[in-house]
Amino acid sequence: MISENSRQPFVCFYFTGPLPCGYGPGNVSTTRSSDLVLNDSFVVHSATVSLQAVLSGERALDDDRLRTLDGVVSPFYQDSGAVTRGLSVNVQLPSGRRHSVSFNANDYVSSIVLNSPFAGGYPAFSQSAFVHYGIASLSDTYHPDTKTLIAGAVGVNQANGSGTSPFASVNAERTLGKSDVITASYEAGTVGAVSQSLGQVLDPRSLLFNCARQTGFGAAGGTPQAKQSSSSAALAWQHFFGSSRFDLNLYRRVRRGDPFTILINGNGVPGGQFPSGYFSDADQLYASQAGCGQPAFLSPANLYFYDSVSGVDRVYEGLHATATLAFGPALTIQPSYVVNVARITSVPASLLAAGTDISVGSQVPGVPLHSEILLADYRIGEQAEILGAARHVDGNNANNLPAYTTVSFAARLNTKHGALVASVTNLFNQEAGKFITNDGTTIRSSTGLTIPTFAIPIAPRTFSLTYRVQTGQGSAQAPPVSTTSNEQTFSFNPRSLPSSPPSDALSPNTGSPTCTPELIDVARSQLAALARYVEDIEKARSGATYPLAFSPLHSGAISAFYRAFGDAYALELEFNMSNPNGPRAFGAMLSCSNVAFGTREQIIAHDGYLPAQMTPGKSYLIYQPSLGLYIFLNQQQTAQSRLTLYTLPPRPPKDPFAIDNARCLSEFRPLAQQLLVSLAGYVQAYSAQGTAATQPRGWRISPHLAKAGFWLQLAPTDPYGIQAVESCGHVSQGTGTQIHARGLDARNGIDLNFAPQLGIYGRDDSLP
Repeated sequence: MISENSRQPFVCFYFTGPLPCGYGPGNVSTTRSSDLVLNDSFVVHSATVSLQAVLSGERALDDDRLRTLDGVVSPFYQDSGAVTRGLSVNVQLPSGRRHSVSFNANDYVSSIVLNSPFAGGYPAFSQSAFVHYGIASLSDTYHPDTKTLIAGAVGVNQANGSGTSPFASVNAERTLGKSDVITASYEAGTVGAVSQSLGQVLDPRSLLFNCARQTGFGAAGGTPQAKQSSSSAALAWQHFFGSSRFDLNLYRRVRRGDPFTILINGNGVPGGQFPSGYFSDADQLYASQAGCGQPAFLSPANLYFYDSVSGVDRVYEGLHATATLAFGPALTIQPSYVVNVARITSVPASLLAAGTDISVGSQVPGVPLHSEILLADYRIGEQAEILGAARHVDGNNANNLPAYTTVSFAARLNTKHGALVASVTNLFNQEAGKFITNDGTTIRSSTGLTIPTFAIPIAPRTFSLTYRVQTGQGSAQAPPVSTTSNEQTFSFNPRSLPSSPPSDALSPNTGSPTCTPELIDVARSQLAALARYVEDIEKARSGATYPLAFSPLHSGAISAFYRAFGDAYALELEFNMSNPNGPRAFGAMLSCSNVAFGTREQIIAHDGYLPAQMTPGKSYLIYQPSLGLYIFLNQQQTAQSRLTLYTLPPRPPKDPFAIDNARCLSEFRPLAQQLLVSLAGYVQAYSAQGTAATQPRGWRISPHLAKAGFWLQLAPTDPYGIQAVESCGHVSQGTGTQIHARGLDARNGIDLNFAPQLGIYGRDDSLP
């Protein structure tokens, strides 16, 4: 069980009138959260059953009873709570060499309550919302041969407001020759849960104004949601040539009836949501120094509200092309081009008539049509490295800025006792600033008028110079950015904590040496779900104030739990390891995203979030707007040791790639099966030909010759690969002396090895 309590003062980042935000001091936000997770696994007739129960609760208090606006007492007090209960059941049936069949069922219920004894002098209110989602599926992963993977699932999903619907998904991957991999996927029939409207009372003293346009912006209480459904299709191609590669991804996703936050004119807000005296109070605020300092007569016509509505259908389609070009061992260049078409296909006529920022056939506001990234990495031996990045984003971006290009550089110099790192971000100071202002690009409304917006500037040019020294045997430090050794493999390749908010925080890092074709699609899907969740959080904030509580995200094997932190928030990311895709999802996130690494001291120095209570030896993956994704290893105690392995076998094993059902953990079975099948095909080809140029799926293999024949150094590309193989396969272990006595050799350390005489084995010279 993990619990957390926090208390944070109000901090202002808006500067749209004479005073920043206009709120007086002494206002605080407090949060209290707790998470309880229970897991159990047992075996019934060779089938592994895993159960997980989740109970999480959050309470947030927005205590602004000391709020003043231009000297006028304007108290606000809001108490909210959220409770999520969930149960997950996974049954992994006995697996063969080609099939892995499992049954999975999940059921989650979330309830939200919002109370306020008074809101800026308006009547007290108490509202609640309810969300329920459940799914049951039967899935099979089929390996017809070493170059083909077919995975499919059928089942039913049910959600409140959307009913019960059958769904199906299929994913196929085929390796063509030695240079090409094709992946295709399709999913249809998924439904979404409907969240009831909270219908909270509007507070005119929370309005933000664009003084130049005499326009105000606020938040409405939402409208009843409609039935939701979605379908998606994707096609990916990877081509390898020499040490370079090219990736092309095409996708199309249709979303019907999803809750969608739009900017709607006050004429479209139901009149019952405006309390008596709302507009006269809004006029008074506008004329005060906390507003615009000049008189105005506000009405629904010049007020806009962010409102969650239903009945809006959308289509997302586009492509992502990336080339990783290696020019010798020193220089790598990676250009990337993205086209993201996000079109509105259906809008209720009443919304269009009132005036909104969307219209049929138009691009979704805040989603740029094109973006380009150019990365360059130049290594000078093992001692130095220079990195450069240029990113161009079209207009209609989430910052409400015109099209812009940012350039950043970093250099690292390794010394005898540490590393010197110098960097500059936003070199040319493009669209830079510290405060949100009222000079953003305008949006054309559905009625033909222009809607002013707020500009969210890019962090100004920032120089950083750090010298990192490693002291003591157990000190934690991020591994190097890259390596030139063909035999060195990182489980993941994190970067240092950034000095300013990263622009690529939730973008896939396809240039990472550990990001393999089988992981990129998984990571891309997870990052897209997180990006949508972050977008929903951004739209839910009022002015510069983020919500004190927000419903958790549960998407596939990943969950994100919202934590109010400082003047912003953080997300604790968790992966359901009882889900067959859990280990792969976690590995894909580490390998194919822009993850930073920091010690406790480094994270605190960067004003980073750390969970209040942490399990010793556990890694925590966090998202924070100012730092992006970062991982923290709680090293208060030594992490769990590796599994106890077998001794070296006296004779060659009969089937060195068989699954050991008696000790195989269910969460590792799908990954272990894939790795063992892939490895078996490689060994068969190598034994017959004496060479196998194509690396098998999920492995980086280095062949070696010894007195007794060949042996292979094995490095899984998945961070959980070694644990999966050790849990589900037959892995022996011996000292270097014992292995040499058999006429073979091995890499000493965490890597695995293979030889026909021993099967899969490891070397540990510390053994007695």
